[in-house]
Amino acid sequence: MSRSRREVFLSTRNTLLYSDPERLIGIGRAVTVGFALLAMYLDPTQPRKFQYEVSTLLAAYAVFAAVLLLRPIDRPTRSLAHLWVHLIDSLVLGLLAFLSNELTSPFFSFFSFPLLAMTMRWGLKGTILGAAILEVMLLVIGIPDILDGNSELNYLIVRGAYFLVFATMLGYFAAYREQSRARLISLANWPTDNLAYDQYAWLSRMCRHATTVLDGEELIVVWREQESPRGCVAHWQGGQLSIHRNADPNYWSSVETHAFARLPARGARLIDRANLAEMKLALGIAGTSSITKEPTVIAASFHTLRFTGLCAISNPDSRPEDALSLVEIIASHFAGELERFDLVSQVSDIARSEEREKLARDLHDGVLQDLTAITLKLRNAHVPLPEQTPVLREIELLIAEQQRRIRHFVEDQRDRRSSHTFDAASELRVLVGRLANQWAIDVEIEEIDLPTKLPRGVLENVEQLVSEATANAVRHGAARQVLVRLSGDSEKLALVIRDDGKGLAEEKLDTGSSSLRSRLEKFGGSMSIGRAFPGLEITMNIPMRGRA
Repeated sequence: MSRSRREVFLSTRNTLLYSDPERLIGIGRAVTVGFALLAMYLDPTQPRKFQYEVSTLLAAYAVFAAVLLLRPIDRPTRSLAHLWVHLIDSLVLGLLAFLSNELTSPFFSFFSFPLLAMTMRWGLKGTILGAAILEVMLLVIGIPDILDGNSELNYLIVRGAYFLVFATMLGYFAAYREQSRARLISLANWPTDNLAYDQYAWLSRMCRHATTVLDGEELIVVWREQESPRGCVAHWQGGQLSIHRNADPNYWSSVETHAFARLPARGARLIDRANLAEMKLALGIAGTSSITKEPTVIAASFHTLRFTGLCAISNPDSRPEDALSLVEIIASHFAGELERFDLVSQVSDIARSEEREKLARDLHDGVLQDLTAITLKLRNAHVPLPEQTPVLREIELLIAEQQRRIRHFVEDQRDRRSSHTFDAASELRVLVGRLANQWAIDVEIEEIDLPTKLPRGVLENVEQLVSEATANAVRHGAARQVLVRLSGDSEKLALVIRDDGKGLAEEKLDTGSSSLRSRLEKFGGSMSIGRAFPGLEITMNIPMRGRA
């Protein structure tokens, strides 16, 4: 297309797009009346009878069209005034056809005007309503014409079929426009409040919204960091999300070959069954799809400052050319949200680190100095009774232990080394010894079965859970013995704490300690409580990385 033709095309398109629909309908009505008057003037022999009535009706309709052209109805689309106007249009055209040779009337050519006007105003609903009105009018005009002895059944069949086909094709465009509008609204309403959630909940909402836009059956989102072989695979199917994190360079090398390299740098493309199978195999996604027909999978890649990835949707409920554009837009949304989530996470980490440093400084300058002062006073205290000396000594040891823990926390904040791991067995044995001395009960480690050492953050959570569960067993259950069992692998841990206390009432077994549940839920863990006869047995599942 040459430049001049393209400019003419764009100018015409923009003129039609930005025109007021109400004004276009008014112009269409005026043009319809104008050509009808012109036909009557040039060929007054048609119709052969009722010429005066037809002329009078056309003149009145011309006045009606002129008034609406000069003073359009300024009311919302849902107003009944618009419906009455369209009913008048249909009635006038029906009367013109009835008064001028009925089924062979030349005014049947104008019957498409009210149908087009209703479609422009009300979309698919307008098309259905307009088609129903026209078919009823056609039967009202045609049946008497058939029964008058001069059957014109062929006109009735042909005109009826024509209006049905015309209404069906017009309804397609109306439905397509409404679907496109709904999807644009859905894309514009992309969830932006996901930063308040952890990554699992955030991805769940994003995937649910993306599949809703296109009514897809399955969604795969893959991304990895640009500068390191670390990334994630999110698979959404049947309303369930599974996340697989991986930092293996060989894994991402295979993904690069069988997934990223098959997609263009910009835009989306259709993925056939063979390429889809190779992509899922490389990503480690099991072929759980129950689809028997040939799947339609559209994938688009995305690239940001930190991430590169792809988004693939199977069987989108849309035309292929539209689905390509929509999947590309959805991939861009994922790319932007990944960058935003990562940025907010970094800011949150910085703010959290600053708060922890401030807390450490306050502990060092306040609580630690007060504990030191209390220790000195205990050492210099006058003890009148010799039997009180061991008690004061125990109190001094407890304070010294708290000093050690606070000092360790302060020093740890000054030099955080999150990647270091610690021997859980030795750390927990020290902990249970301190807890046994603190609560004057028997606290033992029944079993520790761990394949690897624990990261510091996970170990700190385990220690806090053991300490709190022990305190609850003594204070609320009057327990005299607590047994701790810890086992797990590189993905999750199972912490079991059993005591010989009084236990809990039956109705409280499902709730238990709200503080323990709250701590577990923060990093994606879970807890169950059962009776141990006597006492309770608390089982806690702790993810190694947590969901956030």
